[in-house]
Amino acid sequence: MATSEPIDILFCVPSDALPRPLPSPEDVESCPDVLQDSVSRRTVRVCDCYVVKHGVEVQPIEGKNMVFVKEHTEISVPRLFAVFQKPIRPGSEVLSTFIVMENIPGATLQSQWPVLTDDEKGSIARQLRNNLDMLREIPSPGYFGALGKEKLSDNVFWTDEDISSINGPFATSEELVNGLVQRYIRDGGERMLHKAAYYARVLPGIFQADRSVFTHNDLQPKNIIIRPDGKVAIVDWAAAGWYPPYWEYATAMFAVAAWKDDWHRYLGQILDEFPNQYAWLNALRAEMWG
Repeated sequence: MATSEPIDILFCVPSDALPRPLPSPEDVESCPDVLQDSVSRRTVRVCDCYVVKHGVEVQPIEGKNMVFVKEHTEISVPRLFAVFQKPIRPGSEVLSTFIVMENIPGATLQSQWPVLTDDEKGSIARQLRNNLDMLREIPSPGYFGALGKEKLSDNVFWTDEDISSINGPFATSEELVNGLVQRYIRDGGERMLHKAAYYARVLPGIFQADRSVFTHNDLQPKNIIIRPDGKVAIVDWAAAGWYPPYWEYATAMFAVAAWKDDWHRYLGQILDEFPNQYAWLNALRAEMWG
């Protein structure tokens, strides 16, 4: 990788394992083949072998999650080639992270879903069920949090400064619920204290969990690739981590949002259903972000 800018390489496979030389930050930032774009995060296809996610909101934990899943399951995830960081401008302390991964050929399930038959949808659901079951079979580390006992990446636990009682990691599901309530209070202020007290009283009985399971945490059709051979791959592991068993279903249903198709029907085949926990978590998220 030839570059004129100072970079900090956090991870890189051996050079003989690269399909071609790594793209430089300049290559990535000027790439016209944009797959996703937002204010502080962008995904581009640099060539037929590399996809790069980069920006100030991109975190190295996403690369760690991909490696972890590839090492512990047979789920098709993009192979990670490199993770590096650089200042957004000379002298800045704000870093932009670059995650260089395998370009998986195929189309998103989101683009294909409207034209699939019921049999094809059922086949994909069975593949995804097998994949998600493999995630659940990874032994729990005994906490709720990101890999390495770091804070959770789900936005519902996000604060602009690190607060471990809200961000995690959590030793118990009771601590996790307390984190949700504390985040709720932080957003709503004193006017929501009485409702927060209600949540603190009832949610521990609803969000019970005696173990954590590894969770993708953003399972929606745009993050599922259908390969040319019909096999599925799962991408975007940014928010993955050790969550309660109900969390995958609740967040996947949250992404259904507008209820424009029958994806929700197949989610009930892909995952064990937790409609009660989904309803409560959905209401809590809506209040936080409403």
